[in-house]
Amino acid sequence: TTNTDLPMDNAFWGGSAMYYGDGTFGTSSVACVGNLKPMVSLDITAHEVGHGISQSVNRLIYRWESGALSEAFSDIWAAIIEQWGREQYPSISNGKSTWLIGEEITAVPGKGIRNMQAPGAGFADPSAYKDGNWFDCAYPDCFPNDDNDDGGVHQNSGVINKWFYLVTMGEAGTNTLGVPYNVSGMGFTKSRELIYLTALNLTPNSSFSTARAVSLDAAVTLYGRASAEVQTVLSAWRAVGVDSAIWDISNTPAFAASNNEVFTCIESAEDGWVWAGTDKKGLYVFDGTSWTQRPEIANVKINDIKQDKYGSIWVAQSGTVNTSMATAGGVNHFADRVGPMTSFYTNSTAADVPSRNVRSLFIDQSRFSPGLDGIPRVWIATTPFLNDAGNFSSGRLAVGVNTGTPKFTPVTSGLDISNTANGTPAVGGNRKQVWTFASNNNGRKQILCYDAATHALLATFDNTTDPIIPANFTVTAIYNDVHNRTWFGLTTNAVLVRD
Repeated sequence: TTNTDLPMDNAFWGGSAMYYGDGTFGTSSVACVGNLKPMVSLDITAHEVGHGISQSVNRLIYRWESGALSEAFSDIWAAIIEQWGREQYPSISNGKSTWLIGEEITAVPGKGIRNMQAPGAGFADPSAYKDGNWFDCAYPDCFPNDDNDDGGVHQNSGVINKWFYLVTMGEAGTNTLGVPYNVSGMGFTKSRELIYLTALNLTPNSSFSTARAVSLDAAVTLYGRASAEVQTVLSAWRAVGVDSAIWDISNTPAFAASNNEVFTCIESAEDGWVWAGTDKKGLYVFDGTSWTQRPEIANVKINDIKQDKYGSIWVAQSGTVNTSMATAGGVNHFADRVGPMTSFYTNSTAADVPSRNVRSLFIDQSRFSPGLDGIPRVWIATTPFLNDAGNFSSGRLAVGVNTGTPKFTPVTSGLDISNTANGTPAVGGNRKQVWTFASNNNGRKQILCYDAATHALLATFDNTTDPIIPANFTVTAIYNDVHNRTWFGLTTNAVLVRD
């Protein structure tokens, strides 16, 4: 149909029929300034049919990311149908480009109105999630309407268009977020199967993240979990920034100094921030967008990271490591995640911690440190270290933070601290009890339980008291759940739980 009054530079699915404008090309009309030819090219026609498919199979709501998915899936159907038509009827190929949308209706031949292969080339469309071309319209600050393209549904469709191009054709490069990628395409025969099964299983409010999960399930269903096609789908999502679940030296510039490095621990903090520790390269922080290395402790071994209920971050570290014995280290406190380090507690003149080799932390969220506003009680588990005299010193348990010195008070009850090979590599608990493990306590490996308030020893456990405990066991992690069960992770063969 055409507009009966004024030329129309648009085509749309009206809910039960498709409407195709006659365009303003060659007219003097100022009603629309697109200067487009009649909107009846094969890809535009297929695009509008695609909206009918969406209405039928998933009813994607036409706003924000679900609306951008609707627009992208229509562009994808346009590419699939145009490519199929060119293969079946080569004579129609003249003037057609599979990865351009509307290349036959623009005043400049071949320009098109969107580029699926390179969304930002000639158009201000994003090719990666929330890159510089992303139209940001987030609730409640921005509500979709005609003036903002219903929350950027056409503009932001570029991300999904690029994803489908990568899935189909493959490509190596660096995306607009600065992340390198290398995707092996699966070709149209498979990608069109994938996209249809994905469309069938989307829901009306689907986001880009939902589409990622559904498309991966579709790939597994069609080709098998260990297939190359599943890897293609996953790699393509990473390439467009929707799935950044794996960061390594190949896609994260901040990790360049950590080549062949081991990540040792991780903590999820407020507002999507993540703190990660390494074996030799210190501490990294993810702010929801990118990773940076904290300069205060850039070349030390991080053993544990915990966040308290006030948002502060506590870090257990061993400093630089000399063979197996830490020569420096302690506890770092970051009261403000974006500010500089607040405090560093180590075994120096004041002997703020009993050992520089701090291996584990337990934050007692139910108690404050006396005289220190907003500082909870922090328990630390330490193992032997090499002191300033060049001698080995035993590790032990300690609790702080104190207003005076030392900042952490050693907890020695039940621990054989005269044995320089002894240490407590793990600590955990709840508001009533704190648990630790001693590696060489009076000739035995033992689990020890303390009163969280008084620090008094309550009980010890080993294979002589509890036969269920293996004879030669080592506890590396202790966790207390919401049901007040205490879980002990062992280096080999078992997880122990005390009800």
